[in-house]
Amino acid sequence: MHSALSHEAQKAILDDRLRRASRLATAPVPHRRGPRTRRAVVAVVLALVTWMLIGTPSALAAGKTLYVSSSASADPACGLASQSNPFATVALLHGRILQLRQIDEGESVGYGATFHAARPTVLAVAGLGYTDGLMRVLAGRGLGAIGGVRVPIAGRVSMDLITLDVTDVPEGKRRVGDLIEFFGDTITLDEIAAAAGTAPYEILTAMSRRVPHAYEDGA
Repeated sequence: MHSALSHEAQKAILDDRLRRASRLATAPVPHRRGPRTRRAVVAVVLALVTWMLIGTPSALAAGKTLYVSSSASADPACGLASQSNPFATVALLHGRILQLRQIDEGESVGYGATFHAARPTVLAVAGLGYTDGLMRVLAGRGLGAIGGVRVPIAGRVSMDLITLDVTDVPEGKRRVGDLIEFFGDTITLDEIAAAAGTAPYEILTAMSRRVPHAYEDGA
């Protein structure tokens, strides 16, 4: 398993903190003073300080587009929904194929036998799991990609392993030792986040320390 991030992707976390602070600051507050009132005051101060340190909200929107995902221009919160996005992908996550197995129609895979093959199926077992930060909710919903070919997750996401249906990948492109992309050039952060029902920044922050991180200077 391997992940690559621009060091600037950390700006996404700051962006989210500002958004949360802004929402809390504008939330209805009871007339009497209490913990919620104090939280709202703190949120306002935090939002103002963050704004002064890193720029205007429009700069934050551009930061999200540049540093979080290559399709963030579709996010209405960025104010860029009508514009095409010229930015390159800056975050990638790969897992290596450990095994290739073939099962017959009707056979099941994984804990709880949630996946049943609708045809003779070739499965790839990759060395990546929820301990590494790949969310369990992606079971039956998420995708991987091999050589640009999208492949569905088959069955549940296990602690250290994940299984994918690679039947439609040409034999020469599905070999033990090859890499499977979970987000990157083929599968965007927005796509995997949508499948998990969360935000792109959470996909990044969910990655555990067990995943080797490689930071590259894009300059």
